[in-house]
Amino acid sequence: MRLALSSFFQAWPWPPDPGDSSSKTMERGCFFTTFYNRLSTMKQILYSLCIIVVLTSLSGCSTKIPVMGMKDGRFAACTVDDCVSSQTDDVKYKIDPIKATGSPEIVMVDLANSVESIFGGKVLEADGNYLRAEFKSTILRTMDDAEFFYDEQAGVIHVLSMSRGDTFDFDSNRERIEKLRTFFEKKN
Repeated sequence: MRLALSSFFQAWPWPPDPGDSSSKTMERGCFFTTFYNRLSTMKQILYSLCIIVVLTSLSGCSTKIPVMGMKDGRFAACTVDDCVSSQTDDVKYKIDPIKATGSPEIVMVDLANSVESIFGGKVLEADGNYLRAEFKSTILRTMDDAEFFYDEQAGVIHVLSMSRGDTFDFDSNRERIEKLRTFFEKKN
């Protein structure tokens, strides 16, 4: 680990001296290498861990919003491990739809209010029988996306909920949808 970080830090000779040629600058070593080599082993480990934590945290900020939406009345297939869907046949991802009755306007307004006020979600799109929302997961604080489609004839709201990226966050999507189901079915 020490060797890897030492070679990593040698990429930046700093501070550059305008009077030195590049060979003298590299002989003198860079600021980061000099700084890193003067630290005790314990401090090197702590600084290395801090760098890893910062880089890992920043990688969570760069996750792309997945392409979502309905196609022929169905959600897209689950593409990450932490995903649940009421329209899949795969047992790993399967979750029951939410039971609902009433006009689409009333059901979808109730659903949107439940998502935003009780579960801390943010509705991104609401169009007729379709609703799309995002949530911040409770454990890793990553973003999760959810889609809901109200099938009035069947009396159910189909649901798809997945994590952005492929991070495992202890089944937070399944737990959130189960809590939403319990709340919503008691309300209706």
